[in-house]
Amino acid sequence: MPIFIIAALRTPAARIHGAKIMQFVSLVSHSRDIDACALLDLREKNCEKADVCQLNTVLHDVDRDVSHHDPEKTECDQNLNPDWYRFLDIPGITMPTECPDPDKCGTSFPGWLSSSHPTVTEGEVAGTVCFSRSSDMCCHQSKNIRVKNCSSFYVYYLVPTSCPYRYCFTHN
Repeated sequence: MPIFIIAALRTPAARIHGAKIMQFVSLVSHSRDIDACALLDLREKNCEKADVCQLNTVLHDVDRDVSHHDPEKTECDQNLNPDWYRFLDIPGITMPTECPDPDKCGTSFPGWLSSSHPTVTEGEVAGTVCFSRSSDMCCHQSKNIRVKNCSSFYVYYLVPTSCPYRYCFTHN
């Protein structure tokens, strides 16, 4: 679950024959919190740790709501890049923790968090998303994810699914 930080630096050492050259630094870390200042040695700048609560992608699809019913729709997350996501950028929106009915959230196999959401103290935890087809088939397929409590919202490290499996949200 790497996070990539790309920074452009202008440094005195980057001057060749009077011309300023941009140096590009790509840093890869398997840590969720990266001290970019220490890694880049940026003593002159005010830096803070890169945190997935601040660096995440918002999924704006309102039809991901488990109350949305459309048996004709079969959206999926096969093109989702492995990354940290949150739903709609609205506090109180979370992944459901109960098995939804089929044909909800714009797909025939809605995804729900079969593990619990972490507390703020627990921070980031491993979780499992199940994709249900019916009440007697609540975990037709599953994906391992990560979940982090960001105080007023949650972020989820999601991975691509096959079709027609899709991650869903609910209002709490």
